[in-house]
Amino acid sequence: MQNDPPIAETLPVNAGKAAVWTPGWANWFFSVLRGLTGWRASITVQATLDFPLISAQSQATLDTPMEGANPGDGIQVTTAQVAGVAFSAFVVSAGTVRVVAANYSAAGVNPPAQSFTLIGLLQ
Repeated sequence: MQNDPPIAETLPVNAGKAAVWTPGWANWFFSVLRGLTGWRASITVQATLDFPLISAQSQATLDTPMEGANPGDGIQVTTAQVAGVAFSAFVVSAGTVRVVAANYSAAGVNPPAQSFTLIGLLQ
C-alpha cells in the first residue's frame, strides 16, 4: 500500500475552515483507512424502503440486495431522521442486506417510505 500523502497539493479548506477533499487527498485517506481496518473495497447502494407501523419498543426489518456483500462486512446506513427510530443494517447472506428500524419511543411509529444509502465496507 502506498501511504505517501499527496504533499504537492495542500489540503484546501472552505470558508468555515472545514477540509475540502480533493481526489488526491480522498484517495490517500481511503487507502490508509482500508489498510488499517482490513477493508478491501466499498459498495454504495440506494434503496427506497417503506417500513410498516413499528410498535413501541419494537423493531421491523426489510431486506435489500447488495451485490458483493458477504456476512461480516460492515454496513453504514444513512437516511432522513425519524423521531424515535434508529436505523442499522447487516449482511444477512451473500448479496443481501437486512435493514433494521428500531423504535425506541413510547408509541408506535410508521416511518415514511424514504431513500436509504447503504455503504458496504467489504473485508
